[in-house]
Order: sequence, then structure tokens, then C-alpha cells
Amino acid sequence: MQSHPMPEFGSFALLLSLALSAYTLVFGAIALWKSRGAAGYTAGGDGVGRLGETARRAGIASFLALSCAAFALVWASFTNDYSVSYILHHTNRDLNTAYKFSALWSGQEGSLLLWAWLLSCYGFVLRLRHKVDVRLSSFASTILAGVQVFFLLLLTSQLPHSPFSPALCRRTASASILCCSIPRW
Repeated sequence: MQSHPMPEFGSFALLLSLALSAYTLVFGAIALWKSRGAAGYTAGGDGVGRLGETARRAGIASFLALSCAAFALVWASFTNDYSVSYILHHTNRDLNTAYKFSALWSGQEGSLLLWAWLLSCYGFVLRLRHKVDVRLSSFASTILAGVQVFFLLLLTSQLPHSPFSPALCRRTASASILCCSIPRW
């Protein structure tokens, strides 16, 4: 079987999104804690405002990274990349395009990825509209980052059950491919 780069790209994007979300959570919380007495908190000027702004931008980058991870899983489904265990278990060649797309949320790992992506979409919109109410947006952004870190930790902490875990395949004597993936407990 030929090797596809999308599973590695998806795994990298998932881990990058986790790191960016953790940065948003930690440094957004630090910025909020340091500015707790400032009633006229602004996003620019002082060091606390710059720290909050970097946390906001990391949240936006987390959305982009998670979008890349979701795209990689959908791409693996559309291209019948059965080297990915999730695709092996939740799709087949006979499915039409709509069903292959819906395979993103047909299993637990894909469903968690979809919910994490939807959460990051909400955070993306919130972070783009941060000037409406900067203080409220900062609190909401930090809380969303905390929930997103939880979802991403669920996705990445159990590596055999990652959406991008490899399926173990080998060729038999009759040139057919025998696949047995990592066992699910």
C-alpha cells in the first residue's frame, strides 16, 4: 500500500491544536488574573494586554490547526486511505460522498474531533469579535479554551484510539491485504 501523508499531517495538526489551546488557557488565565483590578482593561498598551492578545491569537491559530486535522480525516475518508484505523472501521469503498463525509462523526474519535472543531469555531467567532466587550470575551475565550483542552486531551491521550492511528496491514500469499487494527478495549 502506498503511504499517504495526511494521517501524519492530521496527527501533527491535532497536537499543535492541543498546544495552542493550552497556551490560550494558561496565558489567557494569567492575563485575566493580572488584570483583575483593572476596570478599564484594554487589549493593547501594557504587558497584560499583550499577553491576553497573544492568547487570543493562539486561540485563532488553534481553530486553524483543528480545521486542518478535521480536513485530514475527511480527506483520508474520501481517498479510501485504509492505512488509518478509523477509516478502516467506519467507511468502505461503496459509500457515496455524503456517507463518507458523515464518517467524520460515526465513531467516538471522529465525534470528539467534530465537537472539538465546533467548539473551536465558536471560539474563533468570539475571538474575532473581541472588541465588542473585551473583558467578557477574555473570560469566555479562556473558558472555551479549557473545554477545548479537555476534548483534545481525550483525543490525544489514548494514542491507540486517536483518529489517525495506523491500521496494521500486511499482504498475504494471495496478494490480498489483510488488515487488523490495534485492538479496541
